[in-house]
Amino acid sequence: MKLLRIPEVCERVRRSKSTIYSEIKKGRFPAPLKQGGGNYWLEAEIDAYLEQLMASRPVNPLEKAEATCLPKSHSLLAKSLPS
Repeated sequence: MKLLRIPEVCERVRRSKSTIYSEIKKGRFPAPLKQGGGNYWLEAEIDAYLEQLMASRPVNPLEKAEATCLPKSHSLLAKSLPS
């Protein structure tokens, strides 16, 4: 079990310290463990937070549009579609 300090957390999630604490207050970010006057986050909780963000991101609208606009005869689709 690895514990992270706020500078490491900020670097991993690419957010400022103030944004992280604001998200904690809103219940959108893992709360720190308070120990010896310092705040520490479990690395596993930060990793889970990042995985959740990646899983909840929307599909790229351009990729979706390209996939639905290609004709069936397009070489990439022709290989995967039955004739």
